[in-house]
This record gives sequence, structure tokens and C-alpha cells, in this order.
Amino acid sequence: MVSRFLADDLRAGAVIVLVTLVAAMLLAAWPRAVQVVSDDIVTHRLEATSPIVRDIAATNQVAQYGPADASVPASPGLPQEWRSTFGALDGGLRAVHDAIPEPLRAGVRDGRFRTYSTDVLSGREFPGSDVTSTELRLSQDPYLSEHVTLTEGRWPTGTGAAQDPAEVFAVPTEVVMSEAAAERLAWGVSETRETFGQGDLLLVGTYVADDPDEGYWYHSPSASGPYIVEDPNIGVVLTAALYRGPGEDFRIQQMRVWFEVQPPPWSHGELSTVADQLRGFTAVQQDVGPPPDGWPVTFDSELPPVIDSTLRDVSATTTVVALLASGPVAGLGLLLLVATRVVATRRRPALALVRARGGSGLQVRGLMAVEGLVLGVLGGGLGLLGAVLLVPTAFHPAALVGPLLAAAAPAVVLAASVPPAGLRAERADAGTRSASRLRRVWELLALGVAVTATVLVLRRGAEDTGAGTDPLLAATPALVAVAAAVVVARLAPVLLAPVVRAARAGRGALGFVGAASATRDRRGQLPPLVGLVVAVTVAVLSVVLLTTVRGGLETEAWDRVGADLRSTGPIVDAETLDRVRSVPGVDAATTVTDRTPAALTTGEGRFQARVLLVDPADLAEVQADVPGWEVPDLTPPADPDGLVPALVSTGFDLGADATVTVDNRRIGIDVLDQVETVPGGSSTSSWVLVDRETVSALTGVEYLPRILLVRLDDGLSAADEAEVVAQVGRLTGQSAVELRSDAVDRRLEDPTLAGLQAALLVATLVSLLVGAATMVLGELMASGRRERLFAVLQLLGMPPRGPRVITTWEIAAWAVPAIVTGLLVGGILPLVVSRSVDLSAFTGGASAPPLVYDPLALLGVTAVFVVVVGVCGLVSAALGRRVSSAATLRSVQE
Repeated sequence: MVSRFLADDLRAGAVIVLVTLVAAMLLAAWPRAVQVVSDDIVTHRLEATSPIVRDIAATNQVAQYGPADASVPASPGLPQEWRSTFGALDGGLRAVHDAIPEPLRAGVRDGRFRTYSTDVLSGREFPGSDVTSTELRLSQDPYLSEHVTLTEGRWPTGTGAAQDPAEVFAVPTEVVMSEAAAERLAWGVSETRETFGQGDLLLVGTYVADDPDEGYWYHSPSASGPYIVEDPNIGVVLTAALYRGPGEDFRIQQMRVWFEVQPPPWSHGELSTVADQLRGFTAVQQDVGPPPDGWPVTFDSELPPVIDSTLRDVSATTTVVALLASGPVAGLGLLLLVATRVVATRRRPALALVRARGGSGLQVRGLMAVEGLVLGVLGGGLGLLGAVLLVPTAFHPAALVGPLLAAAAPAVVLAASVPPAGLRAERADAGTRSASRLRRVWELLALGVAVTATVLVLRRGAEDTGAGTDPLLAATPALVAVAAAVVVARLAPVLLAPVVRAARAGRGALGFVGAASATRDRRGQLPPLVGLVVAVTVAVLSVVLLTTVRGGLETEAWDRVGADLRSTGPIVDAETLDRVRSVPGVDAATTVTDRTPAALTTGEGRFQARVLLVDPADLAEVQADVPGWEVPDLTPPADPDGLVPALVSTGFDLGADATVTVDNRRIGIDVLDQVETVPGGSSTSSWVLVDRETVSALTGVEYLPRILLVRLDDGLSAADEAEVVAQVGRLTGQSAVELRSDAVDRRLEDPTLAGLQAALLVATLVSLLVGAATMVLGELMASGRRERLFAVLQLLGMPPRGPRVITTWEIAAWAVPAIVTGLLVGGILPLVVSRSVDLSAFTGGASAPPLVYDPLALLGVTAVFVVVVGVCGLVSAALGRRVSSAATLRSVQE
């Protein structure tokens, strides 16, 4: 009998299988995708941090020497020649490392250290070199040879434990340094340089770093190569490190120890614990020396704030993914209930005959349960397989919960259906008083829950959502959409009543029959109406969030770069600027001078500030396309003693008589406006923007800018753009170049954006599927009643276009209000989301981006659903014309 049931009506069974498949796939893929995205965000954030931020480090003012103690031996990795010098320190660091709790220790490598002195060759001249000033520090590092390769000479030899300056200065101290530093200083191997009262230094070897970008060098500044500054006032300043061999040295007083954190060591689930353990580790002193006195060291790390920010980004991403998934899940659940109801309705005659021939209610429920189990297992199994193939990741038993629930739902719902006791059909517009009362109860309950959830979410705000997925916010879109559909279902008959009266007064009967029929079957219209409202709501919400985030990315890129191209580094004088402007592909160019230190004095006090000096006309030409920004008119006053027009950051509280002090000149300013940022110019929240020529005339200082902003011609290809960047680089010299397009592309590669875009795409596609399935099920529910109506009307002489007119009325009666309601609810929900989720996690900005409603995108969503509704209407009308009046009436009579 079950096999006959399954073969009797393939449409309803196929819908159950399809809905179960999609629901199981979504419920299985959802947690898997969230885990993958969360771990990707953690990995990306940790890898993006520099070792200075990531590593656990400490700087001690006293270098620690001493051989290893028997109770705390040195690690096997310490070279043998260094054990008498740093054995105790190395053993202490290893003991501290072993005491670090898991999971923090999983990402922390063995301790490293280096000792260093103050400048030993400050200001010394080097014959044959263009260096005018040096800052060379004497250092010791037992692990240096693991990271460099000698290019000439040898490693320095040790000197024992002598502390008497006379013994130290008796012979030159052997040192090695980077090959690039030695060449720039014209210091050859085997040559000696005299220090100021600290003995002579003999260069015995040079080296090159195996990997200059290795994180190891962040803790050894100017060790992999020299740091050179070409100052127009001082000349060439070179900073480098000189490494000596084993042995104690009274000149070396400072020490830096650190534990390298190697990303990506932790998963998202471990990150909160890691942050707590790291804060506990850095809150107390760690003893890295031998007992009884030891060497207490307080470590520090900037990683906990990064972890907190990462957890907030993960929370924002998973919450948005959850609220996008809640709507489709609710729609799929409703569709599953409606599909099983359709199946139960179509099984009513057969089950009534089973009861009439002595079948018990338990047997009938068992038949329905077996049928539902077959359909559910088929759909659920395929859905689970699809989720595993789409989101390959580690298997967790919890991922089976969703698919199992989806697979069991058809069997439970069908078995719970009341077995029919007779063949008498119930009118669609009929209902007992108790059923009507029950419907009002659950409708009021739906409204109350939706209002309560919305109020709580708005009252709580984005700051109180916690570090995980917010279930209340995730459920709010579905709750609001269901509540809105309930309201529309109640109001639709009232709104259609005047239409019915107008159709009745008209000349033709088809319009009246269609309008009247659309107002009768309210119970059958509610499920597809709710499903369509949820589908349109989620689709609109997805589109608004996507356009908002993309708009925020563009705005953030403009604020950071300020033009199509931004270059910082060497001085860009007027001649260089003219050459840049003459480069083919350059539409306009200007410079910005960042002058600091400076101060802003107002009635509220005196504040440190950065003075940004620009040419307003050139800046306006370069930034003509920056959205939401207009360069103010900074034209100087005619009166030489008048106030200078200025733009001031919103980070200052201004009072009366504002003045700026720059280069020892106090200048009165006329504040034209206060804004948050100057695109491409302000790197802090404390700045003042003024005209360069005006300030230069008042201070008598010629300001040499180091920031270049370039506007490129529209329509440049990628190859042409790369050529322009190369030519500008050749003109300005070595500099840091940023492209606005690259800034957007890099942000789009962030896992938060990738996860959000994938969630928006999946939510939109599932919403379309839910909308289409809603239409199909709505037509399946109405097919029996509509066939009987068409059979009677055909006997009364209904014209061929009658089925199309009546079907259009019935579908439009609930589809049009559903689409309109979905558009309204989907347009309002982003306001709730923006107040409850920090959308800046997706743009990387300091503040959340404003909501963007793209009319074309919203029109596209509306058009898609209108097309779906129209196609279903045409198919239903075509099927209605094939109805056999005699066969339909005979089956009704039987």
C-alpha cells in the first residue's frame, strides 16, 4: 500500500523530497560552513599581525649571564659555546615555556633572546662613506647563525667572563655585522674602529640574512640590514647592529626575550581560552633565572586585543549568517508542513476505505509514517551528502542533528495527521468555532513574539550581543516575516471586499467568480502567503546588506587612500610633481604635508595635533570623485592678520578663538567645519587641514611633502595602470604605494567578506527556491477545489479564457500582498540589523557603514519573484483548461 501511495501522486512526494533535501542540506552545511569561515577568519587575522604584535616579549634593563643550573639545564638547541654565557637564561625560558597551559602553548615556540648595548659608535665618521651619523649597538645573540649566512670572514670568538674594563679594552672586541651595513660604512673585514672610551671594535665577518622578512628580525631592529634615513638637515643616518661572541660584557646592559607565536595555531573555539590564558600569563612576573634569586620578567603581548577584535568579527559574521539562514529554514519548515498536509489530504479517500474495512487508527498512522519516512530519508540523505560535498571539513556528530530532524519531520507530521473517519470532504471556507479561536490564538502569539524579539534586539544594541551567534537576533527576521504575513492574511479579505463588489457590478461573471473565490479559501492561502513573504524578505535583506557592505568598502578605501593612487616616502618637490602630472594616464596629482609636532589651542584647552598642509585647488581636482567629501575653500583672507580658514577633526572639542601652533608660530584659524577624516591625509583623529602657501608665508618655512595623491584617467586597463604606477615610482623613488582598487580587492579577500557574500548568495538562492516551492504547493492545495469549480463552470458555458482569469485572481490575491509585504519587511529589517550587528567588521572601518538601498537591485529582486508568480499562474491556468467536467463530477459524486 505504501508503494501504491508513493506511485499514486508523484508531484506531492517529489515536493516533500525536494524540500527535505534542501532543508537537510542547509541544516548540515550551515554549522560546517560557519566553522570553516570562523577558523579562516582566525587564521587570516593572526597571519595579518606582525610578530611585534603577535609575539610574547619582554625587555629587561639588565642583561642576564650565567651557566645553566643543574635543576634547570639549558635546552639542547643552545649552541655549546654559548652555554657558559646564557645557559641559565635559556633553561629558565624553557621552564617558563613548559609551564604555559594548553591550548596557548600549542602556538608558542621556544624562547629566544638577545642582549644589546646603547650606541657605541654614535657620531663617528667613517672614511670613504657618505654616512654622516651612525647609531651602532653592540649585541649578543646565540641563535644568529641559524638565520644568516656568512659572506666574508668568520664568527667572533668568545672572551670569557672578564668584567674589568682594563681587561675588556686590552684587545679589540671582535664583531660581525650585515654586509650591506659594512659596505655603506666602508668598513672592511679585519679593520678596527675606535669607540668613545669603550675600546676598539674589530670587524671579523659580514653576513646576509637568509630571509630578511622573517619574523625573527622584528625583535632585532637593523640586524638583517641597516636602517638608513636621509635627512636633508642632518644627512645620512645609519643604524645597525654589531654582534660579538660569547662572554660577559659590562657594556651590554639591556636584554630582550620573546616567545614567537606561530600562526595559525588555534581554532575559533579555542580563541577565547587562549586570550584568557595569555592575559593571565602576562599579568604576573615570570621567573626566567635559577633559584633562589631568579630573574623576574614581565612579558607583554598585543595579541589579546587582536583576539577580542577577531572574536567580534566572527560573532558579527556568524550572526549575520544565522539571521540569513533563519528565514529560509523557517520557510522550508513551513513548506514541509504544507507538503505533508497536501499528501495527507490526497490520501484521505484511500485511508478512509482502509478504516472502513477494519483498519485501526494505529495502522493508518503507521502507513503514513512509513511513507513519510521513505520520502524523508531519501531527501535527508541526499541533502547530507550534498552538504558534505559542498563544505568539506572535519566531521562532527552534531552536524547530523539537522539532517536527522529534516528526514524525520515528514514521518512525524504525516503520522500526527488525524486519520479520516469518512469520505465527506470539508469545505475550504468552513471551520468550527474552536478552530477559528485556535487560529486567533496562534496569530496573536506570532505577533507578540515578533514584537518582543524586535524590541529586545533594538534595546540591547550591537554592544551586548556577546562573542557568539546571537540566537534572538538570528530568529528575528523569520519571526517578523511570519507576523507580517499573518497581518496580511487578515487584511487581504477586507481589502478585496470592494474589489469583489465592483466585479459583481460589472458586466462579466469571470471577474466576480475569481475575486469571490480568492476571498473564500483563507485557510489554504495562509501557508503559501507566509512562505512567499519570508522568501521575499530574506532576498531583500540579503541585497541591502550586500550593497551596504560594498558601499562601505568603497568609502573605506577612499578614506584610506584618498585617490586612485597614494605614494608615501621620499620628498615630492614641485619639479617631481610636475613630472608626475605629465605621465600618460595621470589625470591630476597633488601633495599633502603632514607637519608634526603641532598644537591646537581652543577654549577647551591645548591639544597635540597634526597639521595637514595642502593646495586646496589641486586637492579638489584629485578628489572630485570621492563620495561624501568636498574639499573646502581654504582661500586665505585679504587681511594678513585675519584668521586662516581651516578644517578640523571631529576629535577636538572646539571653543572660542581656536589657534594652531606650528613651527613656533601661533596662527589664528577660522574653523569652516569639523569632519571625521580627510581622505588619504589623516592617519589619526587629531588633525587640522590648512592651506600650505598661507602657513608657509606666516612661518617662513618651506614645507616639503612626502604624501603624493594621484587621480588616474578613467578606463585604464590593468596593464596600463601598472605601467603608470611603475613610472610614478621611478619619478618619486622608493616609496610605499597604495592603489584604491587594490585596497578594495584585499578587503574582498578577507574571510569575513567571503563568508558574508557566500551566505548572501545561498540565502538569496534558497529564498527563490522557497518562493517557487510556495507557489507550487499553493497550487497543489488549490488544485482539487479549482478543478471542481472549473468543471461546474464549463457545464455552464465558461469561455476558454475562464481558467486563466480565475487562476490569475486567486494567485494575485495573495501573491501580490506577499511580495509587497516582503519588500517592506525586507527594507525595514536592515535597520534592525545595523543597530544590532557591527557591520564595520565587514568593511574594516572605524564605524559602521550607512545602509544603501540600491533601487536597481531591489527592482531586480521584485522582478524575479513576479516572474516566478507569473510562470506558476500560467502553468496552473493551462492545467485548468484540461479539466474533464464529466470525470471530475463523477469522482465527486462517487
